[in-house]
Amino acid sequence: MNDKKNREPMVIALATGKGGSMKTTSAVFLACALVDQSRGEQHVLVADADVQGDAKDWWYRAAELDDPLPFDVMSAAPADIAHLHGINGRLDDPVDWVLIDSAPYGRALDESVNNADLVVIPS
Repeated sequence: MNDKKNREPMVIALATGKGGSMKTTSAVFLACALVDQSRGEQHVLVADADVQGDAKDWWYRAAELDDPLPFDVMSAAPADIAHLHGINGRLDDPVDWVLIDSAPYGRALDESVNNADLVVIPS
């Protein structure tokens, strides 16, 4: 079995208690920076935990413009967030980083903060 599949990714939540506070923008830019700094060697997954799905929208718009973003995006319900550390065992292509684009309130915000290795608060 691939050693990378056995490793847990670093999980970073981008979280604040309000909408419109640059969580999605920060998650997208940080994901691009992590891939760029590793010269494409590190794989990043953005877990879109906000029901508005803005991170997914960025990803799809970039793909439509033939300029795909260098990371993957998945929708993440609150129940999914608790299992992000063990995600590599369920992926064909394991990831090094998971960035949670958190919802501004509710269970998704709580799960994001409680299950992250690091919380970034854009301001």
